[in-house]
Amino acid sequence: MASHHSDIPNTSAAVVGSDEIQLPRGNQVFPSDEFLADCLMKRFNGEPNPDQFHEVDLYSKHPAQLTDIYLPKPYPLT
Repeated sequence: MASHHSDIPNTSAAVVGSDEIQLPRGNQVFPSDEFLADCLMKRFNGEPNPDQFHEVDLYSKHPAQLTDIYLPKPYPLT
């Protein structure tokens, strides 16, 4: 049986990123996922935030709140 993909033109390049959060451009530098994870681990270990990440106060929010703010919400299962 032939693959369904063989009859469909490859248009993935046109739609890649359409569901992603578009971050503002400019002089702002956004931390990587690894850096955010490291900050959360340090928070739970009682260590201070790294100096270069002082603009986000990880201590004042529950991790679930950080997820709501910094990560896209999953699509609801209906």
